Amino acid sequence: SLLCVVGDGDNAALSPRRVKVLDARSRRVLGDISCQSTVRAVRLNRMRVVVVESRKASIYELGTLCAMQTIETAENERGLVALSANAESSVIALPSAHGAGVVAVHDGFNLCATTTV
Repeated sequence: SLLCVVGDGDNAALSPRRVKVLDARSRRVLGDISCQSTVRAVRLNRMRVVVVESRKASIYELGTLCAMQTIETAENERGLVALSANAESSVIALPSAHGAGVVAVHDGFNLCATTTV
């Protein structure tokens, strides 16, 4: 069981710009993801970790925590994002950078945009 933790800034070890990926069973840190700005949301499935900041979302491979793709978004202070549980498709929905009220749908497995709604 994996868990992602983002700090609130009260403790220097738990920065709001860093995501720690933890193994809940062994209670150890598997890795860190450092971001340029405050992390607004984190979603993960069996293949991908999606980290949302105010104006972008980054997709990481879960096994290595290597950055795969960065997607520009509209202003997203609330961290709105959805990631499918199906690791084979890893569909991601985010606010689109192309207009207010537009949702961009991305294929997180093949790392490409699929449509806007």
